[in-house]
Amino acid sequence: MSRDTSMAEGNTADEQVDEALGGDPVTDITEPLDVEDFDFNEFVEGVRPGRRAVKITMRPDLVAERDKLVESFDEARGKKDTDYAEQVLGEVRALHDRIFASQRIFVIEARSESRREAIREVMAKQGRPEPNKKATRAMRNEWTEEYVLRQLADAIITPSNVTYEGLAKLREVGEPQINILMGAFNDVNTDPLRNVRGLTPDFSRGL
Repeated sequence: MSRDTSMAEGNTADEQVDEALGGDPVTDITEPLDVEDFDFNEFVEGVRPGRRAVKITMRPDLVAERDKLVESFDEARGKKDTDYAEQVLGEVRALHDRIFASQRIFVIEARSESRREAIREVMAKQGRPEPNKKATRAMRNEWTEEYVLRQLADAIITPSNVTYEGLAKLREVGEPQINILMGAFNDVNTDPLRNVRGLTPDFSRGL
């Protein structure tokens, strides 16, 4: 079978593909976007760093006490001991109040790369330069953990007295709380509107 030579040598690659498929060249039928013009300088003046707020619980240990009370409540209800069940239910509610009362709101603000670089420089001046390739994995991990916590401490604007040392202590006793803060820190520096677009009018999370 002889090779089809109907494609003109001067045609572009796209035109040759269109001819080979036997169709017309693709036509863009997208309507022109009607975008309102605006003052860019005014826009820049109005831009503020992204912020996210998250709740951190001081007494998550009380959840274990709540779980034990729930078991007692179920047993009492199974035995139809309504008086004891009501008593346990009251204790569960009291524990819930204590847990929720121990929660505090942390506000985290986005930080620029130049600010993060400044933290590196401060650490270096304090005798904590970034380990080189000859350093052990443990040394690199230790430095990275400190660097990350120092970034987080710098980004937390409420409460106003958060320090690296305080966050390091919090990590020792409640690492899940640090993970919550780090999640907000990552969101505010990458996509500060994450989950906001899906918020429904009644403030429940949309699917």
